[in-house]
Amino acid sequence: MTSYILRMKRFSKRVRVTLAIVFLISVAAFSIISEQTNPASNLYSLMGIRRDASPNDIKRAFRLRSVELHPDKNPSENAEEEFNRLRAAFDILSNAEKRRLYDCFGEDAIAKDQMTLMIETGLKSFSFYAIWAVMVYFFTLKEENKQARSWVYCGEVMLLIFETNLLFGRRDFDLPFSLFSFVTIHEFVTAIHSAFPFFMNGCRAISTFYYRDIMQENLTLGFELLKSNKQIALGIRELKAEVTSMQRRPIRDAGGSTATIESESDTNLTKRSKLTKSIAKPIEKDLFAKEKELATPTPQVPAPRKIKIPLYAVAIAVLVIAKYLLM
Repeated sequence: MTSYILRMKRFSKRVRVTLAIVFLISVAAFSIISEQTNPASNLYSLMGIRRDASPNDIKRAFRLRSVELHPDKNPSENAEEEFNRLRAAFDILSNAEKRRLYDCFGEDAIAKDQMTLMIETGLKSFSFYAIWAVMVYFFTLKEENKQARSWVYCGEVMLLIFETNLLFGRRDFDLPFSLFSFVTIHEFVTAIHSAFPFFMNGCRAISTFYYRDIMQENLTLGFELLKSNKQIALGIRELKAEVTSMQRRPIRDAGGSTATIESESDTNLTKRSKLTKSIAKPIEKDLFAKEKELATPTPQVPAPRKIKIPLYAVAIAVLVIAKYLLM
């Protein structure tokens, strides 16, 4: 879809790129919002409270929801299962430590040891970005996609730092409650992982759109110059042949006999022909040399620079991992 938007000729290049970026942002936003609109696995949505709800709000919501989902009043076939699910949600959210673990690592993390949980989560995040780093390298082997490789790698490093701070950092930063009233940090990170392939494909499409094959352009320009020089050389040869024929052309007198009139005009013509020869010979030699050179043109293209992750990004990632995983 991004490639189709970038190929639309009705808009200017800037408008097409803007539309492609808006499309990518919309896809990423939809991926995140889709996690929020699925209340089956979200305990906050199940209880009908916001993620910043106080303990009193949780108790009040549990009393209201327990009346609605009680097996005696709930006509659903799974009434007992839904009520037990509500009680489990209340037990988790009413406990501060369990609630923190649920927000950061999901419901399955509550029964695990904290150190084991941190190691498993760190390895899972590292393996995700490591696998995608290898896949990005193979997806961007084409010349027109090599610029996208650096973009995606920088994005990976930034996302890894952001994810590490969300999961293991202090609570100085949190998701805005106005936009993500039910979404936990664990669900948000999962949504980011789901949206990452769209980010990679978007970078590839934009890189292909802006790519210029300088070698091919130089080769095409060389052949055009070769054709032009051949036409010029052909014109000079025709001019030389015409001048030579004018010098040898006989002049007939009034009696019908053939004679060569040595007049002032003939002398001037001879001088001009000699001047033309003296000018045409070096030009023709130069053109022959250029034709020989242009027969196999060698484009003067600088060697492509190696694309690698900036050192500052690697240093930041190492510091963050050392700070939060090795404490």
